[in-house]
Amino acid sequence: MQMEADPTYIRQLFFEKLSGLLSLDEERKLADLLANSTKAREIWKQLELENEVLAIEKVLDHTNLDAALANTKLGRPFWYKTPILGLKSWAVAATVALVLGTAYIFLGNNKKQNQTPILAQAANIRLILSDGDTLGIDPEQTQKFSIGNLGIFSKGGALSFKGSLTDESDANLNTLIVPVKETYELLLSDGTKVSLNSDSKLRFPFNFNKSQREVYLEGEAFFEVAKNKEQPFVVHTASNDITVTGTRFNVHAYGHGKVKTSLIEGGVDITDTNQEKVVLKPGMSAEYQKDLGFQTKPFNNTDVTSWREGVYYFNNQPLLGLQDVIARWYGLDLQFESNAIAHFKVTGLLEKGQIEDFLKDLNTTSGLQYSIRNNELIIF
Repeated sequence: MQMEADPTYIRQLFFEKLSGLLSLDEERKLADLLANSTKAREIWKQLELENEVLAIEKVLDHTNLDAALANTKLGRPFWYKTPILGLKSWAVAATVALVLGTAYIFLGNNKKQNQTPILAQAANIRLILSDGDTLGIDPEQTQKFSIGNLGIFSKGGALSFKGSLTDESDANLNTLIVPVKETYELLLSDGTKVSLNSDSKLRFPFNFNKSQREVYLEGEAFFEVAKNKEQPFVVHTASNDITVTGTRFNVHAYGHGKVKTSLIEGGVDITDTNQEKVVLKPGMSAEYQKDLGFQTKPFNNTDVTSWREGVYYFNNQPLLGLQDVIARWYGLDLQFESNAIAHFKVTGLLEKGQIEDFLKDLNTTSGLQYSIRNNELIIF
């Protein structure tokens, strides 16, 4: 078998060259290959085009090259035993250690542009007003709602409002519900911007009172809080209260007794139900579990906030670990035929709207099959 004719081998050379790992001997082999193989030239050209579209360097930025070099000297090509899937994961696989039993997966946005999606359209976003009335919001449309002197606007995937109701009604809490498969933004009355991930809820008033600004979160949201030292901003979750005056941070509070707060800029004070307190500095996250309390550690900014761009990174993670994000982003209940399949490890990233590529690539490289029935995705 001539490995030089294998498209995976050509991709290996491409990303080794991109990441600066290509040896002089491999440079010569690559030059000969491109000079003598039309197929190799076609693949190489396509990789160059996809590199421009997908900005692979962002993936390489996530890679510890020193550790990778120390672990990839195994005496055989990295594709010898490890199935490689998709474009960005090849970039990672070219620079990270071979992990036996691990599949590297990328769901590209440059494949099968005219394919028929297997998922139905997402349900509408809803705004439930404090009096119980419900407004249906289509993020693809420009909409305007009028309630007395209050105007509510939905445009460009974001909700804003102008004017006011009575003083008493302004302080009542409304609920913005973002269903699975959707993300949405909200501009609050003080200028604070909130980005809500799929399957999330935010309770908020149309106008804050004079003492402090309070909202209530279930799910995940990224906050860009308008600065006001005289009026603290508080995010309430089921088990934590997060207090700031002006900052940028991400809160992951989907339940399961966990809340993770990651601070990008500024400062936050986090208090649990027992009044235990932790203060975060930029670049640090605090994960809270009822039985363990707070645990703080550094985090990678892109890994935490990439969901805002429709991307979810995972590294050497069991398929079981993708269960929640697949449910929220694709509306599918992920199930497995066996415990071994549930713990089959994958590395790469998921992109919204690309579940078909994920499943086909998983099948091609690992032999795992799948079926979808009544919004249940079974891997076997």
